[in-house]
Amino acid sequence: MLAIAAPASITTSALDTAIVESGLWPLHLSVDPTGVDFHADGG
Repeated sequence: MLAIAAPASITTSALDTAIVESGLWPLHLSVDPTGVDFHADGG
């Protein structure tokens, strides 16, 4: 797993662009107090 640290001033769009241009796929994750849910449609 690869983690990327970026300044808070960078926009999500700019960060996603840099990730894609480097040949990687952006994956947006967040922590939810209710736990983890898996959905067949990826949503």
